[in-house]
Amino acid sequence: MSINTSQQAATKKIFTERSKLNPTNLIALYEFDLREIAQSKNDLTLYNLNYGSTIPNPYVGLSNIDDNGILRFHNLDINLESYSSQLLNGQLIGQLMWKGKRYLPFPIMVEGYETATKGTLPKPKITFSNQNNISQYDYFFRTIKNSIKSIGDIIGLKVTRRRTFLKYLDAINFKSSGGIINDDNLLIDPDSLAELPVDVFYIDRKLRESKSVIEYEMSSALDLENIKLPLRTM
Repeated sequence: MSINTSQQAATKKIFTERSKLNPTNLIALYEFDLREIAQSKNDLTLYNLNYGSTIPNPYVGLSNIDDNGILRFHNLDINLESYSSQLLNGQLIGQLMWKGKRYLPFPIMVEGYETATKGTLPKPKITFSNQNNISQYDYFFRTIKNSIKSIGDIIGLKVTRRRTFLKYLDAINFKSSGGIINDDNLLIDPDSLAELPVDVFYIDRKLRESKSVIEYEMSSALDLENIKLPLRTM
């Protein structure tokens, strides 16, 4: 089967799954591309997160960000720990794998991706938070917060949202392959091509910050370009 044919088949089945009355969980995965802002500030602090001497699960072994500056998260709203615990090598405690890349569990809330009315572009809000006071997440939240402060801020950060359904995640995630998700009653169908259209936005401005919350507003590349146009000298 050619790549185009495989992609067409994957696209068809993911939209078929989406139209079902009871589809499997829709998984949102987030990628934060830190490379451009870190290089522009001549600061690679975020490339090597400083966790300190004690690193809690599920962040063991993640002293360096994958792919030289891309940090990946998931906020799966099912209790992963209730499904089994880890692979024998200890590398996937609470983590998810998609397209061979690992995504860390972290309570991120994102809203406002839907197209706005009256022709205006959406301006999603993204919130980093540990208001539930989960110890592992608190440690990681403080690490991220301190790393952001070390370069001033993350305005201009590229944020990519990927979405797929639980059944299409990499096989390594599922109990039948030694993973953390119970697939006893789930007809899994691992397929790295089966994902909904990708959303790309850029962090535009900080809305609020407290001890346990950081919230930003995001804009599309087109919106940012529209802001720059009136500033150009004609």
